[in-house]
Order: sequence, then C-alpha cells, then structure tokens
Amino acid sequence: MDADGNVYLASEFGNNIRKVDARTGIITRFAGLDARHYASERGASRPFAGARLSLYGYHGDGGHALDAAMYYPEHIAFDSRGDMYVCEHHRIRKIEMRTGLVATALGTGAFTSKGDGGPADEAGLQWPDSLFIDKRDNIYVGEKWGYRVRKLDAGTGIVSTLVGNGVPGWGEEGLPGNQTHCNACEAGIWADEDGTVFLGRPVRQDAPVRRPDRHCDHGPGRD
Repeated sequence: MDADGNVYLASEFGNNIRKVDARTGIITRFAGLDARHYASERGASRPFAGARLSLYGYHGDGGHALDAAMYYPEHIAFDSRGDMYVCEHHRIRKIEMRTGLVATALGTGAFTSKGDGGPADEAGLQWPDSLFIDKRDNIYVGEKWGYRVRKLDAGTGIVSTLVGNGVPGWGEEGLPGNQTHCNACEAGIWADEDGTVFLGRPVRQDAPVRRPDRHCDHGPGRD
C-alpha cells in the first residue's frame, strides 16, 4: 500500500501488478502485460505465452511499466520517495511512480548469488522471495534458493550478504551472519532504524514425547 492508501496486488502467475484506487475502488493494471505472444522474439526478454498464461520475461526496462514484461512478480516495497520495488525471478525491478518508467535495480537475471562487494547491476540473486526497504533506502532481499539475505547499500550502491553462506540449514548461534547456514528466506524481512535486521524463516520444534498416564481415571475405553 502506498502513502495515499492505494493498494497494489502482485500477481505472481499473471505476471503483472494491479492497483486498487483508494478513492474510487476501481482496479486497473498498473504494470506488466496481461498476455502477449512473442513467437519470433529473442534476447533478454525470454518470453513465454500459452493457454491461460501471461507473458513472463524481462522486457521493457527504460520504458513504461504498462509495456514491460514481468517475471513472477511477488513482493512489493516502497522507498522514501514513494517509488516501487518488486521482487521478480532473480531480479528486483524499480518503477518510478512519477513517470511510470521501469528499470532493474538489483540482479542480472542469472541464477546465482555472486557479486558481493560489487554494484547492483553485476550481482546475481537466486529467486528473491522477500523484500524490505528501510528509512535510509537500503534494500534487503531474502533469497529463496540462495539461502541468504542480501543488502544493497543506498549510499554506496554495493551489494553484500548479511545472513547465510549458501548452504541450507538451521545454522549456529554466535557466528557472524554470513558464516552461518540459513534456510529459504521467504516469510519476511524487517530492519530497525539502528540497522538490526529481523528475518522470518521456517522453524523447527521437537515434538513432545507422549507418556502414558498410569493413573488415568477417564473410565473404560478412554485414555
């Protein structure tokens, strides 16, 4: 939801984003194509179309969001200027709300977690599946299959890994975040103003051992 109360719906398999106007309640397509067939196109778009399926791909950077192809958009966040960021398939896309122009903010589209210490356009993401932008416009991304939490520093434009070493697991307490195992981060991320990062991930709980009650007095046939 943006600062004006408009609601945005990321349709993962519709490959678009729709907007519910806070004032009128009217739903419109905000970004991404409804459906289109690129039978003969090649290149960075990598399109696909078929029965009951919308186009997915990375077409449209530099143009208006309504003319862009999106690839499994799933999570949305806004920066301090009100611009929208969207998790897609191995990328984070940015939509400038004033102009409607779309661009890639983070990721090359390659299925890799490489690129720490370098700029956003040279870093890879392995299925980004959670997204948060703090008040300083730092971007935090949880990778579903990279088993990491990555950060794009707003001041430097440099990408780093905060949590996870790429190996799935429960990890160990007391280690630096980027040295411990981390399971798929797809439940959510939150960063406090002091830079403390909280992440949701699957948890485990050992089942309690059931022991028979030797003094049971529930009556015949019950335990």
